[in-house]
Amino acid sequence: MNSGQRPDDRRRGARIVAGALAALCSLAACSVPGVTVQPRYGTSLAVSGSLDINADEVPPANERNTVEEIGVGENDGYYGGRVELEMGDLLLSLTTQSSAHQGAGQLESGISDGEVVIGEDAFVETDFHFGLHQLQVIYDVVSEDSVTLGLGLGATSLAFDTGIDEFEEVGDPGEEILVPTGVRLEAASDAPVPVLVLRFAAVLGRFSIALDLSGMDIDIDGDHLSFMDAGLEGTLWLLPEDSSVHFALLGGYRYTSIDLTVDTGESTVNADMSFSGPYIGLGLSF
Repeated sequence: MNSGQRPDDRRRGARIVAGALAALCSLAACSVPGVTVQPRYGTSLAVSGSLDINADEVPPANERNTVEEIGVGENDGYYGGRVELEMGDLLLSLTTQSSAHQGAGQLESGISDGEVVIGEDAFVETDFHFGLHQLQVIYDVVSEDSVTLGLGLGATSLAFDTGIDEFEEVGDPGEEILVPTGVRLEAASDAPVPVLVLRFAAVLGRFSIALDLSGMDIDIDGDHLSFMDAGLEGTLWLLPEDSSVHFALLGGYRYTSIDLTVDTGESTVNADMSFSGPYIGLGLSF
């Protein structure tokens, strides 16, 4: 603190801070912020669609490799979570999940990053990582005792990290085995995108249900992204409503659809994919 600051200046500064806090309190309906933490576990995450990496123009849709052909398999379990800060009719929500998908396939069409080429009909093993991270601000336009409807804006980060290894058949006819050729193609992309958000929630005693929808179709600097995310979640609160701390069991189902064309600088990643699966979790609210 500046020891030469006059008392009037300090009082004026205090009044400015108090006024700003009062304005924020009025915006949040003068309520004490509530915090909810939800660690989640996804029991499985199915993947469908197509994925291609190409140094040239994006191939037509009927010439792209499906996720089965390129070796992106179903995930057998992943972790995620959500943190919410509620201030009256205003909700700040941060959601994250990350999953790994390993599998093997045989390419229908070749892939390349301009230096590494894996030709058509090649056998491959793929290590594919997918991250979905969302920050949303939602305002309740309808807020009744048991029903709320919120609209908002958000930012979503879609992170892909892919490594594809080529294999070849060796051995006598009928006794062939697959061995690695040493050829590996890697590609990564992190595509942030703004989204529109809709949230509906209803409370029935100690049970609540929520539907979350977000999405956007956008073109940025030649890259294209069409994104839609939908989640349905049910929550059972274990303690009485007047408890200072609340514990809950929750379960839900999430579906994410992505149509993405991104230039990574070395290649073009084209993904027309969907991810879907159930999850369970715990809730802590205070």
